[in-house]
Amino acid sequence: MNKEEYKDLISFTPLKVLLTERKIKRQDLADKVGVGVYVIDNYTGGRAFPDTEKLAKICAVLQCSVNEVVEFTGYEVKEKYKGHWDKYVEPRWNGLTYEPLRRLFKGTYGNDWKKKMTEFYDIIPRQERTDKEIEREKKMRQARLASIQEAKDKGEYKGSPCMYKSYGKGLMREHRMSIASDEPIPLPRLYDICKALHCTPDWVMTYN
Repeated sequence: MNKEEYKDLISFTPLKVLLTERKIKRQDLADKVGVGVYVIDNYTGGRAFPDTEKLAKICAVLQCSVNEVVEFTGYEVKEKYKGHWDKYVEPRWNGLTYEPLRRLFKGTYGNDWKKKMTEFYDIIPRQERTDKEIEREKKMRQARLASIQEAKDKGEYKGSPCMYKSYGKGLMREHRMSIASDEPIPLPRLYDICKALHCTPDWVMTYN
């Protein structure tokens, strides 16, 4: 799916409504999140998407759930996941976490959940990338491999270059590892996960 097509599927209208209901100025929200007010305007105006870390920070500042900030449309939400947010611990800001997503798989598959999650990632379509994005990733990979080789030459290498490799199908390796380590991912990737699971954003990510 082209990135432009997500604009019709991801809406920050709930955020606009919430700010109006609570009489919160966008400038005040921007200051607390640590961004310019134009960034908040771009989100609510549908001109840009935050990554999941910025989304979590907005939720933390407003002390609200993810669903009260962003709405995903274009697919059916299945009732079997309804109420998952209510079972999650009371959120408080320490950082972004995908623990709700892990709990979904742990609760469904038990000890087999990691294998099932890997299989699930494989069914999520790889996001289309522009030539510019492909070239930027290539340069990042080359720079990373060069730094690894330099560390090896000095006998200081202790890591792995695997995070700069991509699987041949499904969700890119970089995003799989980001989810595993509670790092930010692009909002369209969160949308794709929710669509594949037929669930809402609250059942995938939160802040704690």
